[in-house]
Amino acid sequence: MALLGDNDECYNCARMHFLMRKSVFFVALTLAVPIVLLPAGRREYSNELAETSFPSDTELPGQLEIASMLEAVCPGRIVTGEGAGCRGDCPEYTAFSGEDMTREVVGVTLGHFLSPTSDDAAVSVRGCEPHIMNFGGTVLVTRRSGRWSMLWYKAGVDTSRCRKVSLRDHREILVCIGEYGGQGNIWTALYVEDLSSPKPALMADGREFFTAYDNTQTCGESWDGGTCPLVRSHIHRVEFKDSANGDPPAILVSASYGRKATTPAVVSACMNGQTRSLPRTRDHRIEFIFDGHDYRPAPSSVGEARIFARQSTCQ
Repeated sequence: MALLGDNDECYNCARMHFLMRKSVFFVALTLAVPIVLLPAGRREYSNELAETSFPSDTELPGQLEIASMLEAVCPGRIVTGEGAGCRGDCPEYTAFSGEDMTREVVGVTLGHFLSPTSDDAAVSVRGCEPHIMNFGGTVLVTRRSGRWSMLWYKAGVDTSRCRKVSLRDHREILVCIGEYGGQGNIWTALYVEDLSSPKPALMADGREFFTAYDNTQTCGESWDGGTCPLVRSHIHRVEFKDSANGDPPAILVSASYGRKATTPAVVSACMNGQTRSLPRTRDHRIEFIFDGHDYRPAPSSVGEARIFARQSTCQ
C-alpha cells in the first residue's frame, strides 16, 4: 500500500481557512484550491473531484442539442450555446421563486429511467436554490412521439456527474459522484439516484453509500479554539465491474485514507502559513454490491469501508 509524505508545505491554509469561516455560503475557488459547489453557472470541480477517475455518462450541454428539452422546461426563455439554460425569474417551484437568476444546465444524462423502453433525460441545473439544496436540482424530461415534456423538478437532486446502471428489467438508475462542504471540511461522495423516486443527496441529505472526507484545510483547528484530528482522504478511481448473470455491476472504489492527531503548536504553524504535517495515507480498494435498492460494501470489504467512516469534523 502506498504511503504519502507527512511534511508537505502548507499552501496558505491559514488564509483560506479564514476566508471560508467568514463565508455564509460555500466559496467557489480556483483550480489551485479545492472547491465544492457553485451557487450558479458552469459546474466546476475541485482538485479532489476533478482528479477522480469516474466513467460518467453525463454529457455537457454543448455536446447535445438541448433546445427542444429546454422548451419543455422554460418555453420562450431558453438560452442555448455557452451557458445554456433558462433565463428570467426563478420559477415558483424553486426556493428563490421570483428572483432574477439564470438556471444553467450543467449536465444531461440520457437513459431509460422510468421504464425499460422510455426515452428520458435527467437535466442537472444550477441556480434558484440555496446551499442546503446543492444550489440547484434536476429536471426530468421524457420524449414521446418525438416531443419532450417535463415530468418533474426536484431540488437537491444532483445528477451532474453520473453513470447509468441497468437493472435486471433493463430500466436504468444512476450512480453519481459529487462533493460538498464548508469551513474547511470537504466530502466527496458516491450515491444512487433512482429517478422513478428521486431523493436529494449530498448537502441536501447525506445518504451516500461511500464518502471520502477531508478536513486538512482547517489545519486541525476546531471552532472552540481547540484541536481536532486531521483526516485526509481521496477517491482516486471508480470502476464498474460487469455482472455475468445480468445483475447490476459491482463497483470497485480505489481510495486513500489517513488520520492523525494534532497539537496546538502544529495548528498555529499551519494557521500562520508555515509548514504543516499532513496525515500519511494508505491506499484501499473497496467493492460494493447492489442489494436491490442501494450499494453496500461486499462482505470482503466491510472492514476497509469502516475506515472511511472515521470522520472528524472541525466546526
